[in-house]
Amino acid sequence: MRDFSWTYFSMTGDVDAYLLYKEIARSEMGEGEELADAGTNRTEAALHSTLSSS
Repeated sequence: MRDFSWTYFSMTGDVDAYLLYKEIARSEMGEGEELADAGTNRTEAALHSTLSSS
């Protein structure tokens, strides 16, 4: 499912597909790595907010 969501995102630019990809990737990581990914989460939220308001 992770590969599919990445492929779909790369072909369409669909933000929801990217967020699904990141959610799956996070669920596969350990908790320590999840804390290191906190900055990316804020960036994704800003990106999603910006694109949703367009």
